[in-house]
Amino acid sequence: MAVKWFIGTTMRDSLDDEEGGRRFSVNLTVPLTEGEHEELKTAANHIRTSMRDAHFRLVFANRDELHAHFNSMAALLTSGQRDVNWGEKHLQTQVLFANWLGSVRWLLDHKESVPR
Repeated sequence: MAVKWFIGTTMRDSLDDEEGGRRFSVNLTVPLTEGEHEELKTAANHIRTSMRDAHFRLVFANRDELHAHFNSMAALLTSGQRDVNWGEKHLQTQVLFANWLGSVRWLLDHKESVPR
């Protein structure tokens, strides 16, 4: 019997199996050659790897921005400058902290969805 290759999609089912594990549905729709299948598999691995790296870089870039903001606020506090809009600084702190938390959540969500 000859091996046949297909490209398709996997989708997480709304229900988990009896042990609480994830269930997936597979929809195979387009026939491929073995060479095309290998090329697509290689491309998917490159994308998965680069996305994982991008998520890590985003977390660290947001952390660096938040750290730089804290340092600039510390410098303002010790400078004796009196015309600082602290309400705006507070808002900037919240935005930078939300960006950092969002990037961490994105990384964790992505890590959970990537097959090992």
